Amino acid sequence: MFQPTPPVLTINERQTLVLGASLLSAGITASKPDLTTRSEGGSACAVLRNTSSQAVTVQYRFYWYDGKGLDVLPYDDVRSVLVQAQSEVRISGAH
Repeated sequence: MFQPTPPVLTINERQTLVLGASLLSAGITASKPDLTTRSEGGSACAVLRNTSSQAVTVQYRFYWYDGKGLDVLPYDDVRSVLVQAQSEVRISGAH
């Protein structure tokens, strides 16, 4: 009986982003996000870099947490961005 392998997530302690193993093996890396907080909410942006010779589609979502570490709902929608070969793209989100 075939047992699918669960997706592997990699957490880099220098950044607060979680990248799937398939993105890492495709040559995608991410900068540490820049976070901005305001009284009406916050925003974050990060740079995705593609070190491979092929374009890679990345699906992403920003998650937000309150001071107690609880999810701030509703979750952002999942977004997609095409990162061209040997280039970078800036992604952002706000709540």
